[in-house]
Amino acid sequence: MKATEEEITLLGFNSKDLACKCCGVCRVDLGLLQRMRCFFDFTQKLDFKITSCCRCWDHHVDVYRGIYGVNWEKKISKASKHLITDEHGNELESCAMDLVGLFLHLEAVDAVLGKIWLGGYHFYKTNSPLIHLDTARKRRWR
Repeated sequence: MKATEEEITLLGFNSKDLACKCCGVCRVDLGLLQRMRCFFDFTQKLDFKITSCCRCWDHHVDVYRGIYGVNWEKKISKASKHLITDEHGNELESCAMDLVGLFLHLEAVDAVLGKIWLGGYHFYKTNSPLIHLDTARKRRWR
């Protein structure tokens, strides 16, 4: 179910932080925000920054082009939980969020997520460690 602006605010989020960086649209699943609020409350001593939530198809393609260059079409995930529009322009709701933060003990965060997170998650090794969280089936990929 799509979160309203009021629900986004009541859960402590700012729709500008969640919106697509390309088109500015914020269409996010309420269940994702509720789970993220619980996660943030549980890990309150950690400082997180949202780097990605909603992505229109064009933004999604740009992300994959940036990562994979000319091979982006072979790698792109058409089932990404970040998508708010698919490749045909159909409207979707984002069910994923990427975070960067000061994760001094990645193993501890990983252990917490393994116990409390009901969806999928993954740590990406970037300049700042990045965590991807989504509301799809429970899984941890490496």
